[in-house]
Amino acid sequence: KPLGRVGHARGPARLAPLAHGRLARGMARRLWASYTKALVERPVTTNILTGGSLGFTGDVVCQLAVERQERMDWRRCLAMTVFGTVYSGNVSYWVYKSYSLFLPTALLKTPLREGLSCSAIDNFVHVPLLYTPCFYIMTEVIRGATFKDAQDAFKTCGPNSIVACWAMWLPYQAVNFGYVAPAYRNAFMNMGCLVWNVILDFIANNRPKEGFALAESQYEQARGVLTVGV
Repeated sequence: KPLGRVGHARGPARLAPLAHGRLARGMARRLWASYTKALVERPVTTNILTGGSLGFTGDVVCQLAVERQERMDWRRCLAMTVFGTVYSGNVSYWVYKSYSLFLPTALLKTPLREGLSCSAIDNFVHVPLLYTPCFYIMTEVIRGATFKDAQDAFKTCGPNSIVACWAMWLPYQAVNFGYVAPAYRNAFMNMGCLVWNVILDFIANNRPKEGFALAESQYEQARGVLTVGV
């Protein structure tokens, strides 16, 4: 009988983790539903807050988990947060909405055509001509560098940033623009941004002293971050 009582007591104990798991999943679903609703009802505000949060989180992960820094560089973190808020969360929102306006009707007839076309515009026009230069200028100036220093940073690390962007975002944005419902495209993009912010942050802050390419070890580490994230 004592053994029976012990066995009976273990039953609820074994069920407790299952109950906690269901509770956590329920909370996650409710939070996700509230977030996607906010994206539909207040898209600009929600994206601005999301962009800043992802910029902050990406830099913390990069400094502490990837680079294993002993101390946080809070000015660098501020720069990433500001860029995420101002550009990723605001400017990119309006840029993405404009892509379909420039495409001929023939490229909008199927999800695959639309996705590939919008991804091509984003990666081969927006990223090299606007997004990447703005990233280096904004973040370097916020950290106290001169405009000339910011230009040099872009010349040194910009090509690597653009190539890394193509590796991740060409397929990702093709799926996003082609197959994700418009109301959820920003949410889907923001999931990828957390990984991308870590990669971009790493490339920008681990530049070689000379030359235009990352050192081989640095490049391999950046590829590792991309592989793990994807």
